[in-house]
Amino acid sequence: MGHYRETTSPRVTLVDRDVYLIDLFHLGEPRLIGAYLIMDERPALVEVGPANSLEHLLEGLHLLGLDPQALECVLLTHIHLDHGGATGHLLERLPHLTVYVHPNGAPHLVDPSRLLRSAQRLFGDIDARFGPAKPVDPGRIHVLGDGQEVRLGRRILVALDAPGHAGHHLVYWEPEQRWAFAGDVCGVHLPDGFYVNPPTPPPEFHLDLWLRSIWRIRALSPRRLLYTHFGWTDTPEKYLDSLESGLRARAEMVRRELEAGTASERICELFRERFEGEMARVLGPILLERYRRLGDARINTLGLVRYWQKHRRVGPQEGFPGGPPNG
Repeated sequence: MGHYRETTSPRVTLVDRDVYLIDLFHLGEPRLIGAYLIMDERPALVEVGPANSLEHLLEGLHLLGLDPQALECVLLTHIHLDHGGATGHLLERLPHLTVYVHPNGAPHLVDPSRLLRSAQRLFGDIDARFGPAKPVDPGRIHVLGDGQEVRLGRRILVALDAPGHAGHHLVYWEPEQRWAFAGDVCGVHLPDGFYVNPPTPPPEFHLDLWLRSIWRIRALSPRRLLYTHFGWTDTPEKYLDSLESGLRARAEMVRRELEAGTASERICELFRERFEGEMARVLGPILLERYRRLGDARINTLGLVRYWQKHRRVGPQEGFPGGPPNG
């Protein structure tokens, strides 16, 4: 990635001063999913990852010499299983921990049944992929509206409503540093090559809202974007431009095919040929496969098809029942 630096361990990377990136080694794979530890008066994690990566998260804390019982805050960008699936398990072990989340995401932490059903339809065996999610006591959830602050001590993070990838997505903005902990709304960018992939799963993907979120982040002139997938960049404009152009190209391709009456299955094939083919040319087959482990052409096409059918009435109307899936 160019901005990824290893320090004391490949599992833990110093980002800057008192912020560390913990590699969650999702399904044994390095540099796919990360959580950020902020060491302050109130130690905090931004993201916790999937349930089946919890032990890697705890190991990272121990490598940094932090007793997990000292953690006070978990800040979730959104509740998809690769970002927040371990939340219930972690809170069960750490009785003083509070989780911060978007108001629309909170009910799915309390009762994850709709989230799990939706993810099951997308991914199949979600226990094998993410591990089982556990409910969270509503008394331990703090919902954050747009512009609300979380004071950790020296650092203050501001929650910014950033829908598009999901309707319940937050970006955590640190004004002093001009950093944005971006979740998925700034796309997916894995180390070892330059490519920003927009994850567009159903049912909450919304093109117009996502573009507005990109413009809002760009208007803040961020100095650093910190990705859950994976690492960070100090050239945000380049990354946001790439994300926006890729998002528009994918959405336009699917819209044209729907207007032409192309079946969803065929659109998925065309999407894979064009965009995964492009990724293979730019990144090579090994790195392409790493991106596909986070969300393949079928999942991303389904979200785009549903968006045009539901919000723009393009093509035959097909349902995607259930709550917000993982993505």
